[in-house]
Amino acid sequence: MDPGPVVADKPAATPHDCDDAGEPFMATHAGYDEFKQGWPVVLSSMLGIGLGLSPLPFYTVGVFAPLLMAAFGWKISEILTSLLITTAMIAWAGPMAGLLAVRWGARRVALGSTALFGFSFMSLAFSNGSLTLFYAIWAVIAIAGAGTLPITWTRAVNHRFDRRKGLALGISLMGTGLFGILCKPYLAWAIGEFSWRGAYVALGALPLLIALPVGYFLFRDNDAPSEIGAPQTQTSGLSIAETLRDWRFWLIVLAILPISFALAGPVPNLEIILRTSGIAPATILKLTPLIGLASLLGRLAGGWLLDRFWAPAVGFAILGLPALSCL
Repeated sequence: MDPGPVVADKPAATPHDCDDAGEPFMATHAGYDEFKQGWPVVLSSMLGIGLGLSPLPFYTVGVFAPLLMAAFGWKISEILTSLLITTAMIAWAGPMAGLLAVRWGARRVALGSTALFGFSFMSLAFSNGSLTLFYAIWAVIAIAGAGTLPITWTRAVNHRFDRRKGLALGISLMGTGLFGILCKPYLAWAIGEFSWRGAYVALGALPLLIALPVGYFLFRDNDAPSEIGAPQTQTSGLSIAETLRDWRFWLIVLAILPISFALAGPVPNLEIILRTSGIAPATILKLTPLIGLASLLGRLAGGWLLDRFWAPAVGFAILGLPALSCL
């Protein structure tokens, strides 16, 4: 693994040699060195996450729903069932992608899944009115794109960063917010030029034309078998069996489940909620990107805070804000 920046030849910091945040200058300098060396991984992770399975379906289904209802006479509940199918498939395919990332390396899994995800998402353009076919395509999208989830891309970020890990992860996860801001005007243009079928193709092309080439040239993971060529150095941590026996793991799982429902609920339904409230489509187009902006700022602020404060307290505060806003 990459040993990181070498700072042993520098004199030890005294209690007075601190920056404005109260951290030793050497620690701050080491954090800058981490970004100097690791920015390609952060950039490629940000684009890979932002154009992956995590944001694309949930930010765009509300835009396509009225068009599919008009084209095939489907009910809104039938269309949104696709998200339920996607979530169910992710529950199985996500851990499998994680295991493959451990065995083959995050780079191989992320790049391969990005290609498969882009092409499978394009296949939604071939919807013909059959809900069975529509649901089957979404199941394939979820399985093919499981390797584009944040856990795969951020595996390399975790290995590259130590002192500024929280900020690096926050910047990587900003990809979902960037897509949330840009996808609405992009979809409005694509639908106007090519209809909803062409818009599905235009969306599927984004990971193929942006995330895949950037990831190919910039994304590297330290534990990939092809980059090691020798037995891996034993690292600290728990084995899978030890993890499954640890009550803390199951506590995290139980916490993530309701959080996932809470976060995934408003985003895909926002356009529908606003439309049924009588708000004009032009106004909706201006309002919905604010979710992406809030996500972008929240990820960046959250990452910065994680480097400085107790992580559970940061999570409690950040998750409390959307809870209050929903009330």
